[in-house]
Amino acid sequence: MLRRFSLFSLGFFGWLLVSVNASASFSSTLSEGYQTLSNNVAQTWNEPEHYDLYVPAITWHARFAYDKEKTDKYNERPWGAGFGVSRWDEKGNWHGLYLMAFKDSFNKWEPIGGYGWEKTWRPLTDQNFHLGLGYTLGVTARDNWDYIPIPVILHWRQ
Repeated sequence: MLRRFSLFSLGFFGWLLVSVNASASFSSTLSEGYQTLSNNVAQTWNEPEHYDLYVPAITWHARFAYDKEKTDKYNERPWGAGFGVSRWDEKGNWHGLYLMAFKDSFNKWEPIGGYGWEKTWRPLTDQNFHLGLGYTLGVTARDNWDYIPIPVILHWRQ
């Protein structure tokens, strides 16, 4: 009986030690990620290299995800405009801050603003050509949700 209790205790305290370490590591990772994000946003705001004009012109609704009756009613020309500031970092990645408004799928105005980051690759000798994958963190508001601010995390590619 004492042996089972000792093995259980040893296992439990080992698990507890690993859990505390994992929790501290996760917390540290979150803290470092937030600090990096904050620094990138601040640097992009304080040291922009470019001033950007955004003109949203095409929205595509995945035909496999919606029935034809719905897609026939959706607006796929989200005319609008926006403005942003951006910079390229020492690794060649893009950072941007933006605000824009456009017509959503129901032809109602939708504002959005946020921070975008894009990892870029330049596979050719022409440095003007690049491929990229990234994300944006921001806030939007929609008519069909009574314009309540909604946080968004979206991916993008270029």
